[in-house]
Amino acid sequence: MCKREKEQLDRYYDVIPKEYNLSQDNPWNIFMHIKDYIEYIFKTPILKEITEEIEMRDKNLLKEELRLERIAQAELKKSEKKVLDIVKKNNLQNQAVRKYINELKKFREGKIGIGPSRKPSEYIEMCLFDICRSVNLSKWKHKTVEEVCKRREKLFKEFVEESPGVKNIYGNFSFSKTIKKRRMITMQIERFYETDTLGDWRVLKYLPYAFNNQNAEEFFSNCKKSKASLYLNLVLGINEYSSSGQLNRLGREDLVSGFIDTLKRIHVFLIEKLVGKELEEKNTISKNKNKKKEQNIEYYINSQTGHLHIGTKIIEFVRKKTKQYRALKAIINHNKNNELLYNDLEEIMDKMKTNGGAYNNKQIEGYVTAINNKIEKVGIKDFFENRSANEIIKINNKYKLRT
Repeated sequence: MCKREKEQLDRYYDVIPKEYNLSQDNPWNIFMHIKDYIEYIFKTPILKEITEEIEMRDKNLLKEELRLERIAQAELKKSEKKVLDIVKKNNLQNQAVRKYINELKKFREGKIGIGPSRKPSEYIEMCLFDICRSVNLSKWKHKTVEEVCKRREKLFKEFVEESPGVKNIYGNFSFSKTIKKRRMITMQIERFYETDTLGDWRVLKYLPYAFNNQNAEEFFSNCKKSKASLYLNLVLGINEYSSSGQLNRLGREDLVSGFIDTLKRIHVFLIEKLVGKELEEKNTISKNKNKKKEQNIEYYINSQTGHLHIGTKIIEFVRKKTKQYRALKAIINHNKNNELLYNDLEEIMDKMKTNGGAYNNKQIEGYVTAINNKIEKVGIKDFFENRSANEIIKINNKYKLRT
């Protein structure tokens, strides 16, 4: 199955130049070929599944980042109330403090924007730090920085950061325990975007939309923060190039080369995944065939010779003259679903007996053991799956009684 998709993906890839030559290659054609490549991925289930796995990791990281950001903001809100209460109670306001309190208030009211790439928790924490840093410095202007820092930390003792490391000359404060965890996730996401397949796919996946979206601003908003400036330049450049025949607004030559290099990495990744899935399919088919083959091994007693046949193996028994044979015949002819209770075997053999008393458990176990030893001598070690004394005789399910 994967072989067909791999060959078709290679066809789409082979028409794209592997290196961009400004004097020879037409950027418009290059982007059109890349667009066709990406659209083939979108419409091919197995390739779409692979890219969805990449995006799922992205979604999971973003979901965790959002969860931690919400917790951090809740913690900062509590810290904000405490800090402002301390400032008000101790009459610590000065021009600088009032400035940062006012900025924080405006931010809360939505009057200050921070850009899509910056987290609200970062801005709130910065404002709280600046408030603590700025409290009543004028009263302590004759003190050293160290003395001012100690007084400030005494006022805001609850928020003093005690962890080792480089100390800020204005004091180290922590207004949220969760914000550090959120930053770690944010750094991980950014690292993936820069060095991982996740980042490569985020660059390429929006390319087809650039050809279908005439409104650059709308396209820009759809791209969100996924290298949005690059996409905006791209859509404007493609629109202008298609009408003016020049690459003016598309930007530098390395933008085209960047897309080609990104496609190279994605192509290698997808081919490796397809090869892996192809091997998995072959292994699964092989296992199923072997399993089916094993389950079709037939066994039966030859009515003429009395010998037991298991597949191509023959185990010789003297017909009708041994107690082993009687036990074997009872096991083969009277088991249900390859199972037979010892008690049932005793009753069957008692009925087959022409003279003498009943068989006991010890005798039955001896006959069954002798039968198993004969079978194992021809190389079949797993005919009996269970031979627990006084309980059950179970024939392995891969052996099937010929009907």
